[in-house]
Amino acid sequence: MNSESSNRCQNKLDTEFEDSTLLRNSLREAKWILLIWCGCFLWVIGYCCLNGYQTTAQPLQLTFGFPSWVFWGVLMPWLLATTISVWFALLKIQNDSLEIDSADAVDPANSAEVEGDGK
Repeated sequence: MNSESSNRCQNKLDTEFEDSTLLRNSLREAKWILLIWCGCFLWVIGYCCLNGYQTTAQPLQLTFGFPSWVFWGVLMPWLLATTISVWFALLKIQNDSLEIDSADAVDPANSAEVEGDGK
């Protein structure tokens, strides 16, 4: 495949997906999910590293029966991430149509050729 036909194929793909609301919504939703995950990851690792390892012999502080660093460093971020995820799933994720446009529909007469039937 030469570079001209490769560029033509790439341009065709770019224009097909450029205006796709399905792709645009999927990317927006993926960014939100990644942002939530990264925020919780940084909080859990940072907070637990700073507060979970005590070098001096101090009495263990408890919060609702958990060590305080576990409650604030693990349990609360999990509860917060779960709450945000449920809110996002129920109110922000959009239901997009997965139907094929009539212009993209496959002609049944030529479907055997497309499937590689060889007839």
